[in-house]
Amino acid sequence: MLPRRAKIVLCACFAACAGVWWNVMYLQHGTRPDLFARVQRLGETAFRRPPPVLESSIEQTGSTSGSLKEQPSPARADFDVDVVRAIQRELAQLGYEPGPADGLVHPVTRAAVMAYEHDHGLPLTGQPTEALLKAILFGVPSPPAAGSSREPHPEAREIIRSVQGSLKSLGYPIRSVDGRMGPETVRAIREFESRNGLTPSGRVSGALMLKLREATVRKQRRASAQ
Repeated sequence: MLPRRAKIVLCACFAACAGVWWNVMYLQHGTRPDLFARVQRLGETAFRRPPPVLESSIEQTGSTSGSLKEQPSPARADFDVDVVRAIQRELAQLGYEPGPADGLVHPVTRAAVMAYEHDHGLPLTGQPTEALLKAILFGVPSPPAAGSSREPHPEAREIIRSVQGSLKSLGYPIRSVDGRMGPETVRAIREFESRNGLTPSGRVSGALMLKLREATVRKQRRASAQ
């Protein structure tokens, strides 16, 4: 091969390799192939140290009213932003309504995670971890924490308390805002779902959180109009 032709071939090969590298590193960021590689670190982030208390809270007047607050927080060291975004996308495709796929840990995203965990017999954590993503993508159960039970984790209990407080403020028979999915809470959720066009499930979900927020806003507007 002549030197000039060899240079042309080498330049063409280099350009092709550069194109492939650019496509992988930038154009394909966050796609399923990339996620498959990420979740090979089996269980690395499953059940790490729990993050600080969830940013969503119950605004209470005395002990009888509450409302949902949406204050998403960026994924910290506990939660990889790309993993959170991927979980949001996957849950949305499965119909769990986790909110926008922005990598932020929304209360709605946590509630959607809890709905998935409930439906698949997993402990309620509300935590968007790599182990959960692995379970969603490959159907492999997330390993339960040592000594774990069906008792909700602290982050999940905060979401349940938020739901209970909102239901109570809307007039549903919730006597105790305790963060536990007791029969009273399950019945109230079912009743609210039936009245608001949702399939009665009796569980916390992203769709439930969104509907509760809408109902709370409507109540506040009616009160301010009086």
